[in-house]
Amino acid sequence: MPDINIRFNPERSRWEALLDGDEIGFLDYQVNCGIVEMSRTGVDRLEGQDTAAIGTELIRAGLEQAREDGLKVLATSPEVEEFLTDHRDDYRDLR
Repeated sequence: MPDINIRFNPERSRWEALLDGDEIGFLDYQVNCGIVEMSRTGVDRLEGQDTAAIGTELIRAGLEQAREDGLKVLATSPEVEEFLTDHRDDYRDLR
């Protein structure tokens, strides 16, 4: 699998997954009063790419950024909520 790069893009309020410089996925967010709402994710379906793995990397990047910034997480994206439920012990401090 080619290298997918995850980029934090605060100007667009999102984390972006890039393949050869092209955006192939995103995780949108909003910050308010010390809480980051992770609201929407999307990953393009590409031949030979594991879209679930790309989505997971976007979510991990967002959660780690929230942790670094000292923010709590409100998951309104079903994918983020499912990830947090599946990894509750790893991210308990963000709830």
